[in-house]
Amino acid sequence: MKRIIIFFILEFIIFPKIFGLNLCFPEKYKKYESAFSKAYAQMIENKTQFEYKYYENMEDYIKSLSLYKCDVAMIEPALYDQYYEYMYKIYKLQNVNETLTNRMNDATDGPIYTELLKDLQVNDRYEIQAFPLFLDYGILYYREDLVKNPPEKWNDLISVDEFKDNISYQVSNTIYVGQFNEYIEFFYNLFDNVLNTKDKLTNNVIERETKDTLKIFKDLFDKEIIDEYAWHLNSNDGVSRFNEGKALYMRNWSSYLYNVTVAYKDKSEKFKVTKVLYNGESKTANQSRAINKGIYICVANSIKEENLNEAILVAETFSSKEFMKLLIEDESNIFYDIPAYHSLINKNDENNVKNKKYCERINCDFFRELAEDHIIATYSVFHRKDLYRLSDFFEKAISFFKDSGDEKDASLDSTMKEFTEYLESNALSRFNSLSNILKLILIFAVYAILV
Repeated sequence: MKRIIIFFILEFIIFPKIFGLNLCFPEKYKKYESAFSKAYAQMIENKTQFEYKYYENMEDYIKSLSLYKCDVAMIEPALYDQYYEYMYKIYKLQNVNETLTNRMNDATDGPIYTELLKDLQVNDRYEIQAFPLFLDYGILYYREDLVKNPPEKWNDLISVDEFKDNISYQVSNTIYVGQFNEYIEFFYNLFDNVLNTKDKLTNNVIERETKDTLKIFKDLFDKEIIDEYAWHLNSNDGVSRFNEGKALYMRNWSSYLYNVTVAYKDKSEKFKVTKVLYNGESKTANQSRAINKGIYICVANSIKEENLNEAILVAETFSSKEFMKLLIEDESNIFYDIPAYHSLINKNDENNVKNKKYCERINCDFFRELAEDHIIATYSVFHRKDLYRLSDFFEKAISFFKDSGDEKDASLDSTMKEFTEYLESNALSRFNSLSNILKLILIFAVYAILV
């Protein structure tokens, strides 16, 4: 017994443990672990050790945030509102407010940073509880070795039918991977197209664009360009399938750029990125616009008091421009994500050779062009309980695409009837007040294009 007591004295008093924090991140960011730790050590002189925990789905590690297993975590807006109560109220800290204010006032990066913070200010959540970390653009990947000219419009994709005879895989395998596996993924594909209008958003415009998009998707299903299998793909499966040469095109996020380039891809194969498809026939916009969601970093509300200052310092440091600059300039050349600072996406910085190498990896010109005309979509009000309010509409859409059910149930008119009734039931006919705009965001998440 005395030996046990002596052991604990040595363990916790004479040889105290080095302080550590639990960092919860999505699995796809595991590749950056050493780069994160290295960059942090270059900026902060302390003995902090990080215990990284990775989860395949963001929902899984956000649940861990609520179960007291995380100190610091990444979060997407889609789950920010849902797990708001589990995040520490960093807005109460003066130094945090000063940091956010300084970043918003930056001459170059202030506007995008301010937009990203507004992305979290929904459902009366005016206080900020997370720092912007990465930008995540919706983009179209295409196999240059299989098709030379990428499509710009949905009708161009439909014409890909002529390539079927020259494709080595079965026609029953999808040509376009669009992640239609869940409501939230169907939402991205559907409203990528709906939001590409530059018309002022009214009920009539929303219904028109939704109906046109459903008709296009129906044509894609009929021509087996998108098939039933594609409905069940998630982003990781889509990347694997795309890299195996079993799809010509893939709608996915820029955060998968590394996975397409390195993790799965055969070096002999070629791919490129372009803008997402849009319906050019009925738009006032003359080109596609990218949906851009932020990836944020927060501190858990369950953090121990003695660990709080260090956890906030980690979140603040990881999200800083200086930290992102170190990741971009890392000699290991593994950083492929888009920082929440446009000034760092600049291949013309003559004084920074390392930045040029980063730009060669990710194609800075392309992403800077997206940044000029993009849509900051408010996804924080967009979580599952709200999606289920539209469940009848989504079920109708599935039936319509797959020709299941009787003719009446699977018709376009009955599908749109469910959607129209939802619009009317939520009193979305007026768009001149902030409250009504935020109600509209519940479906379309687009106040940024109203200004």
